[in-house]
Order: sequence, then C-alpha cells, then structure tokens
Amino acid sequence: MKRLSPFWTVLVSLLLMSVALNIILLVLPIPEFFGTQGGLMVQLRSSHVPTMRDISDMEQERRQIKKDLIGLTGSY
Repeated sequence: MKRLSPFWTVLVSLLLMSVALNIILLVLPIPEFFGTQGGLMVQLRSSHVPTMRDISDMEQERRQIKKDLIGLTGSY
C-alpha cells in the first residue's frame, strides 16, 4: 500500500477537522446576541413616555424607600 506524503496527510487531517467542527457547530445551540449593543436600553428608556401607572409605581417605590430608611436608621 502506498503511503501519503506529509502534505496530503496534513491536508486530509485539516479537512477531517473542518468537517468535525462543522458538525459540532450544527449540533450545539448558539446563543443570539441581538439587542446587547451598548446604549440600546438607554435609548429605548429615554424615548419612553411614562404612563400614570409608571408614575404611581415610582411614587410607591419612593415611599417604600423612605419607610425602609426610617426603619433602619430611625430618621429620614
């Protein structure tokens, strides 16, 4: 049986590794990174107009923070 030259051995090895890598990448799930650019949420938040519910939620949160501060320190 005729032996392959070192060039063909390396070429066949690279081809087999490439095929194996492609099969692995097809099988494994790849997470999508949509919407992770810096500043995206800041831009979306800045163009949001608060509703009455948003305002009441913010007021409730402020009251809760004030109550918690008084409970922890005894004063505001």
